[in-house]
Amino acid sequence: MKNVVIKRILAFILDMFIVGFISSLIAYPFIDKSNNDKIYNNIISINNEYIDDNNIDYSSYFKEVSGLYYQISKTNSIEVFFNIVISIICFIVIPIYNNGSSLGMKVLGIKIKSKNKQLTSNQLVVRSLINYYILLNILNILFLIVINKDYYYLVIMIFNAIQMIIMIVSLMMIIFNKDKLGIHDKLTNTYVE
Repeated sequence: MKNVVIKRILAFILDMFIVGFISSLIAYPFIDKSNNDKIYNNIISINNEYIDDNNIDYSSYFKEVSGLYYQISKTNSIEVFFNIVISIICFIVIPIYNNGSSLGMKVLGIKIKSKNKQLTSNQLVVRSLINYYILLNILNILFLIVINKDYYYLVIMIFNAIQMIIMIVSLMMIIFNKDKLGIHDKLTNTYVE
């Protein structure tokens, strides 16, 4: 059982690397690197002004940095879009046609199984929304469209924190609980073997 836990963690890391690499590779021609560099340099400058020189109050600092992160997110939204598409392929489509295994799981010889008879696409969709940042990335793009840029950074940080808490709690459940099931496993009535 401990061997499956290690394989699950390694498969997750491998899958996330594959998704990140492919989506970055596809999005690269569409991203304005010089604009990103200018924005990052502005962020560094503001950080230095706030941290080192103490020439700016926190409220002004937060407002300026929030606006810059909004610009970065807007510029890089194409990469987030491709990340969503590649994640859906990697964590939903491929396991449907690959007997419950993502690419990383296939390499490590493990697969997702349903406690019910047959693994369904609905189970894979819910698992993926929770476990692989798909929902967070969809919200990221949605928030870019509907939320004022002054609040975007705060809202996305809150949702990032929630996603991180879910991931940490799931990991702890997989490592320390007797049944070795994470939140996504319990909600979808699935397990990995």
